[in-house]
Amino acid sequence: MGDNARTLIETLHGESSLDGRYANIRVVNRDPRTGDRRGHQGALSVVFHAIDSRTGRPIALKFFDPDIQGFGARYRMDLFDRECELLERLVNKPRCLQLVQPLSELRLSIPGGSHGHSTTIVCGYCVLEWLDGDLTEYFLRQDRYDALVKLALFRQAVLGVFALHREGIAHRD
Repeated sequence: MGDNARTLIETLHGESSLDGRYANIRVVNRDPRTGDRRGHQGALSVVFHAIDSRTGRPIALKFFDPDIQGFGARYRMDLFDRECELLERLVNKPRCLQLVQPLSELRLSIPGGSHGHSTTIVCGYCVLEWLDGDLTEYFLRQDRYDALVKLALFRQAVLGVFALHREGIAHRD
């Protein structure tokens, strides 16, 4: 875990507000104390759960991981930006994850070294509807589910992929 993501988590986790709209913020795909990734979630992002004070609904704050650097960093940032653009195209489309707020920026002050100077980095993020449930848990314990549950889940996945294809989008996963 790099210092930038840790600072992002320390800044937002437990915060009462972001943009004067999103409250009760808590990181979900990283350990809030160490910043270490939980499982295989969020290869490009740091994800927070919050409440939208305008609607009272839960939302996801999805930030591009500010520690991604080096070879391929620009490519990965472009993937994140592209995801946000595609989600804008899917607003109000059935069976598609809904975007609440398009790509935005948070300016984050990173403490400096021995001279006490800080650096400001720009963290890109978008706000999405919150979806409960974790498919990872299902896949790890498939033997606990009967065939009808598996078929129902498969049907939902196929209908979701079909909705994306209908909009001209192919999902990489």
